[in-house]
Amino acid sequence: MTNLRHEMIKLEGLSYHLLPYLDGRLSRPALVELLARLIDQGAVEVHLENPAADIKTLLPEMVESALRTLAQAALLMR
Repeated sequence: MTNLRHEMIKLEGLSYHLLPYLDGRLSRPALVELLARLIDQGAVEVHLENPAADIKTLLPEMVESALRTLAQAALLMR
């Protein structure tokens, strides 16, 4: 994929799955809920460093991290 600076970018992980939904219609909590549903449905796999951790409690920070990654990669517009 090409970013706003016309550079080639390879997306992985949650950033890859999150990008198609970042059209401004969903709030951060709605994105968290969406990803929780996708994980429950098996459409998205998340591998945690601590397998005992609860994915639902970690998702908000994971979404924030993915949004930071996308912003730093110049894939988001204001």
